[in-house]
Amino acid sequence: MKRVTSTVLMLAAFLAGCGDVPTAAETQAQAKTDAGWATREAVTYNGNPFEIAVNPERTVAQVQAGNKNFSYTPNDVEAVARSKTGCKPKFEAGVLAFMGGFDGTADLKIVKGKNNQPFRWSVSLTC
Repeated sequence: MKRVTSTVLMLAAFLAGCGDVPTAAETQAQAKTDAGWATREAVTYNGNPFEIAVNPERTVAQVQAGNKNFSYTPNDVEAVARSKTGCKPKFEAGVLAFMGGFDGTADLKIVKGKNNQPFRWSVSLTC
């Protein structure tokens, strides 16, 4: 029994260490994204608070609900980006695009980010 238990524990420890390790390029891209988010601005859309950051090249915006107390949609996220940048936005749904029934009116309030905060959405911009 001790032998089986120790084997299982060693296997579990080994598998826990086998997670994907980000590449240098991924780490650099994440650092750039985080630095960009530090420049975010608070805006109001339809009476609700949002935060938005736009990269220096004006090709991508990140939009996040200011709190988790209201429902909002991909259309709202695009409208926030459009109102702040004047550019044509395209909501980047990621894995949500593969879900049946997902469209511009889907309720995004249920998607949470780190520490149970509203998720930060990416929007491609054409200026």
